[in-house]
Formats: sequence, structure tokens, C-alpha cells
Amino acid sequence: AGVITTSNNGKNWFDSNSDSNVNSHIWNFNVLAKPVKDLTVQGFLRLKNIHRDSIATYFNDNTGTFDFSKDQTHDISARTNNTTFGEAVRVSYKGIKQITPYFEAELQQGDIEIKEKENGNSGFFQRDTDRDYDKQTYTVGMGFYPFRKFSGSVQYRKIFKKNEYDDDLDTESRTNPLDTAGYSAFIDKQDFDTDIYTTRLTAHPTSSVSTTFRHEYRSQEIDSKMDGLNRELAHVDMQTFSGSVTFTPISNLFITSMAMHQNLRAKTRARNDARSASRGFEGDSTTFINSVIFALNEKTEFSADYQATMTGNYDESVTNYSPDPTGLPLEHDYTMQTLTLGVKHQVRKNMSLWSRYSLYDFDESHMSDIDDYTEHLFAVGGE
Repeated sequence: AGVITTSNNGKNWFDSNSDSNVNSHIWNFNVLAKPVKDLTVQGFLRLKNIHRDSIATYFNDNTGTFDFSKDQTHDISARTNNTTFGEAVRVSYKGIKQITPYFEAELQQGDIEIKEKENGNSGFFQRDTDRDYDKQTYTVGMGFYPFRKFSGSVQYRKIFKKNEYDDDLDTESRTNPLDTAGYSAFIDKQDFDTDIYTTRLTAHPTSSVSTTFRHEYRSQEIDSKMDGLNRELAHVDMQTFSGSVTFTPISNLFITSMAMHQNLRAKTRARNDARSASRGFEGDSTTFINSVIFALNEKTEFSADYQATMTGNYDESVTNYSPDPTGLPLEHDYTMQTLTLGVKHQVRKNMSLWSRYSLYDFDESHMSDIDDYTEHLFAVGGE
């Protein structure tokens, strides 16, 4: 809980509980056609609607020593309605020896409405946000098979996404932080322009060994317009390298190992103003995944998985940023490890029983280890 702050900017929430009712409806229309030899055309029309009603109760201890006293009770009801309409087409051609080119185009339009309010209190929390978005995705690529035991693919994807926000209960004044007329929305429009380049290579040197390498480079420009006046531009680029090896020394033993490294960089100039801080950060993460599946016989199967993720993110002091030392201290270095052991047994032809045990260990270094935890999971099931 830390030090209790009784001002309007300090809240000590606890014991939240909520009930939600969610209804989802999806309609799909798919078509597959081969108008000429070696040419395949696929398309779909999709309409999706998700409606959620919920109510949540929060307690707030905002006086004296933190002792979980229910000084304030807040019942907040919410309603979300998400409607999306999408259409897409994919064209591929297999008439060229050892090469398969393809083209994809997908258009998506959506509307998301969020209403939230505190029951019995008109001033604490209110929100009525309507978000309209339009998304366009275009993809060109090809798969190639120059040798019997070697294949690969290259792909370029372009994504445009435009968001518009209408906040009917927006906070009236940005200069007065105590003005709580409504939800403190500040983004009116936000546009994303994304380029993604992907390369994948697969080799089968022997019948029992297969390897895969994948590289992805993602570049994104974000243009945000706030309050109809201010504007902020940001650039994000991310590179992902991954490789895996699968080994089956005997027919009933399956071993796979994968490593993935990701580098993320982001730069933004607040409000597109030379007098404001140019904030930037860079983060790295590395993940290792190892899996073993062993079939004891036709009815019993054992499995073991070990996964570790290590990050080295944002450990630069914010005072190093120029021209202004303000910004976000985005330090977050941690190691996450997971070990999972499982067994599955077929009791009879149409019935199987399984059990699984998982151990999670999280270790961070940026906040005196207060977020460290160990978690155990045991599950059983039948099919």
C-alpha cells in the first residue's frame, strides 16, 4: 500500500469484484474459387459483435494508517459494445515452378462504444467514449522451394489504421486537475502507419532433424492529435530473430528447442514541439523454449516444457535524454521461468485423462524485488 495519500490524486484500492455478462455473435461468409488453372482466389465477409455489461465494486482506504478499512465504496457499472465488419481477398498462383507468389488485401471497419459510471455518484467516475476505426492491410509475398529439403518465404505487409475518438463526458478543463466532470480523455485522433518485412527459412538436413529461422522487422509511425490542438509524433521499430530445431531420434520421442531475441526502440517528441522532451528508450528480451514429448506406449504420453524469458529494458537514466530531463523512468529488468510436466493416458477408445503441473518463477531487479513471486499450478482433466 505504501504511504497513504489522502489528496484527490491518491487512492488505495482493494478487494475488487465484478460480474460480467458477455454476448458474442460472429457471421462468416467464405468463398474459394479457381477461375483458371493454378490460380486460387479466397475471400470472406465477416460481421462480429461483442456486447458486455458489467458491474464492479471497489473499496478505498483513504484515511489514517492503511488497515483495509472501507472508507469509501464505489460501485461502477460499465457497458461495452464492439461491432466490426471486415472483408478480405487472397490470390495465389502455383503455375511457376518452385515459386508460389500471393497477394492479400483486408479491410476492416469498427465501432467501439464504452460507457462507465459510478452508481449513485455523478461526480467521481463517468465515461462515454465512442471510437470509430478503419484498418487496411495489404500483403505481398512468395514461398520458394529450390531444393527438396529446403524451403522459405519472404513477405511485405503494409498496415494503415485510423482511429477517431468522441468523448461525450470528457473532462471540462485540462488546466484544473481537480475538475472531474468526466473521463479525462485527451486523444481525439490517432493514425498508425506500419511496415512489416518477414523472412522465413526451413531446412530438413535429415529425416529426424528440421530447423527453422525467422526474421521480422517492423517499423511504425504514430501520429496522435490531442484536444484538437496538440500533436505528437512517435516512431517505433522492432526486430525479432527466432530459430528452432526439432529432433525425433526415435519414433516415440519428440524434442524441440527454440530461441527468440527481440529488440524494441521508440522515439517520440511530446506535442511535436522543440521545447518539449524528446523521449526515447530501447529494450531487449530473449526467450528460450524447450519441449520434450515421450510416448511410453499407444495409450500413455509424457511431456515436459521449460521456458525462460530475460529482459534488459530501459535502464538508461531519464536525465540522459535531451533536451529536457523529463520523461518516463521505464526500467523493468526481469527473468521469468516456467517448468511444466504433464501426462496423458487413454483409458478407453473414446476417453482420455490428463494431469499437468506448472511452476512459475518471476524475478525482477528494478524495485527492490517487491514484485518477485513463485506460483504453482496443478490441473487435471478428461476428454
